[in-house]
Amino acid sequence: MNKFFQIMALLVVMIANFVSPAIADEVEPLTDEVKAMLDGLAEDAEPEKLNATRADLEGRHYLSGDERHMELFYPDLKDLGGVYFGVGTDQAYLFAGWMRPDLVFLTDYDPWIKRMHIAYALFFGKAETIEQFVAYWDPKNVKSTRAFLKESLPAEQYRAVVEVYNAGCSQVHRRMKRLQKWMTAAKVPSFVTDPAMYSYVRELVMKNRVKPMLGNLLGDKGLAGIAEICKKLNIPVRAIYPSNAEQYWNYNDRFRNNMRAQLFDDRSIIVRTVATHPKNGDYHYNVQGAKAFLADLDNPKKKNVRTVVNMNQPNDIIPYTHLDNPQPKTEEKAPEPAVAP
Repeated sequence: MNKFFQIMALLVVMIANFVSPAIADEVEPLTDEVKAMLDGLAEDAEPEKLNATRADLEGRHYLSGDERHMELFYPDLKDLGGVYFGVGTDQAYLFAGWMRPDLVFLTDYDPWIKRMHIAYALFFGKAETIEQFVAYWDPKNVKSTRAFLKESLPAEQYRAVVEVYNAGCSQVHRRMKRLQKWMTAAKVPSFVTDPAMYSYVRELVMKNRVKPMLGNLLGDKGLAGIAEICKKLNIPVRAIYPSNAEQYWNYNDRFRNNMRAQLFDDRSIIVRTVATHPKNGDYHYNVQGAKAFLADLDNPKKKNVRTVVNMNQPNDIIPYTHLDNPQPKTEEKAPEPAVAP
């Protein structure tokens, strides 16, 4: 049996190495002009405190996702392209693999999350296979991983990144293993189960198409800067992931303006979660057309996510709901005359 698993592991590595050259050619490097835009992107200030849905959760760093059914978003995100931005850590790499976007902005207001993404980028750059990537998070390999981080980063940045790595490596490793189990069971490809998808996400990172940044949904710089870049490049924002951050506050003018500033088209969506742990131990998963969301933000009665998403869901289920863009009105046409045989 052990020999069987060794052979299977070798096959996975061979497949990964086989698909990598094609993927490398598919993901083009950024032009100098676009790279300068990303390098010059202004970030938001660090927050005075980290918000949460409950007072006892304030100040917590979410170094890995805790959603159990991200595969529900796969059909909506598959091959969307365009630009993605959102909060969190591993969620972004799942979505990037599914969407195949042009650009990814990792927008979280917690500076620890930005540091975690720096570690992700270094591990992607070094690890040619999924197994090698996951191994960097394994607590058994902490000593060698710390040494790798130390030789890869300036001293001050190393101290900041290794602090986050030390705090989160075990939970990230556990998260990767769970994602592998869940995505395999759901028969949904992902960057931790599909070698070709891993290679694609890795190339996005290595070609500088993934930008970690301090981005606050209520900020005045980060999201405005993303909107400006997308408009200059004429690339629509196709997906935004606020996670369940909308539950932390009511919609204010700054948030509404940040959303209104984005370049959306008819395929653009908001993919969000609403915390429902007491009911189902997980979340309510919701997809909303971006234009429908903008219409909600123009409605003074829509003061927060609780007035946008139907919160009255049964217990012990995993809700997966859609709020679609309104369909354009079309005039009724008279039936075409029958064609003689």
